[in-house]
Amino acid sequence: MTIKTSEGMIRVHKDVFCLTSPVIAKAMEGQFVESQEDCFDLSHEDPEIISRFVEFCYLSRYETVERVQQIGFDLSLTKDDDGIVQYIGPTAVQRPNLPILSRSSERGASSRLPPRPSPTARGPDAQESAKKTALILNAARLRLDVSMWAMGDLYDVQHLKSYAVGQLNTRLSALWEQGNSPSLILDIVQPVYECTFSINDDLRIMLVQSLRKFKRAIGREPLLRSRFEALTKSNNELMTDL
Repeated sequence: MTIKTSEGMIRVHKDVFCLTSPVIAKAMEGQFVESQEDCFDLSHEDPEIISRFVEFCYLSRYETVERVQQIGFDLSLTKDDDGIVQYIGPTAVQRPNLPILSRSSERGASSRLPPRPSPTARGPDAQESAKKTALILNAARLRLDVSMWAMGDLYDVQHLKSYAVGQLNTRLSALWEQGNSPSLILDIVQPVYECTFSINDDLRIMLVQSLRKFKRAIGREPLLRSRFEALTKSNNELMTDL
């Protein structure tokens, strides 16, 4: 079968994707246009997230942001005689954008990583640049996990949802232990609430638990406290969940 993206077609193994996603299986094995054309349309999704989704279907994992955005990681670079891309495994390529999927599967904000500082750079400016880069990188990691949970939710891939929550929980725990800025967790509040429906969703449960954990640290910084108060006032569901 092939997967249609906004950048072209990707040829994949039908059995793998139908076993992974009941939604894809129903479309490909029923009396639908997808079955007749042997093609599943994902052109409304972001190509980068599709690439991570393809990777997960085959390997039961997806790459970290360091690999995706600094080294580059793509699964779809070899074309057959018909010009259709085929799955061949990971290959280096630069792809900087990481959007957040919403309930309606529309694209949201994306994260772009700055270039890494030169290894020869020294001094306060270099240290400040490295610190900013680390913060943006951590934010992109969290956004990737939220996006992948949303992809799993849209296409009923329960083990992808569980994997994404596990990854996100590990990253947030590391941020807590390292004493990194709690602003990072505030950055993913809106995306999480856009792709979840209730406090029963594991992603939202994990976010709410983390917010409670970070609450004291947030309260110590006036700007973060103001952001947090604005989020709760504008989001009745968040206020209720907390």
